Amino acid sequence: MMGRVSVRIAIDFDGTISDTNRAKAAWIKKRLGQSLEVWQCDRSTCEPIIGVEAYKRLADHVYERVCTLETPAVEGVAKALAQLAQAAELHLVTARPAARLEFAREWADRNGVAQHFRAFHSSAGSSKEEVCRMIAADVLIDDDIRHLRDVKLAGLRRLHMQLDRETTDDSIASVIVCRSWSDVLKAIGHQPGNVLNDA
Repeated sequence: MMGRVSVRIAIDFDGTISDTNRAKAAWIKKRLGQSLEVWQCDRSTCEPIIGVEAYKRLADHVYERVCTLETPAVEGVAKALAQLAQAAELHLVTARPAARLEFAREWADRNGVAQHFRAFHSSAGSSKEEVCRMIAADVLIDDDIRHLRDVKLAGLRRLHMQLDRETTDDSIASVIVCRSWSDVLKAIGHQPGNVLNDA
């Protein structure tokens, strides 16, 4: 990237870049006999449905190295990251602890997207808002509303990735719902009045 970076985008990994929520839905169907939609598998939505203990077992499976590396990319993410990286500085920001962050970094390398990220960050023990403050992020993209709700960081645009969801809860002011990476690009990539065009 040439010159001064005027836009920094913080992007969640699980359920946003890697299709972890689809892997979670498959685990839930196989182990618990319940059918959940992909968008119901972020922690904030899923844990109340399947319970804390079941979610812990699920997380111990899908966030470990083998499952992480086997999980496919969210449709359209590689192309979208390449486009965004041409005009912005990208940071991967995940709630995974440091050890499991390394699996995400390995996944990104194997899937050809690692080069688009300036850095990889864990918000474990902190919050994604704090990481965004530290890196001076302009945008945060995440599939879990808990990382987007009640954010006090002035000027941080928040995009809620809700893959394939047909209806949404529009009650959270200033949070833009995106159902695909195409929606993300429309929200911040190539439309008049958006962050990248204003950069």
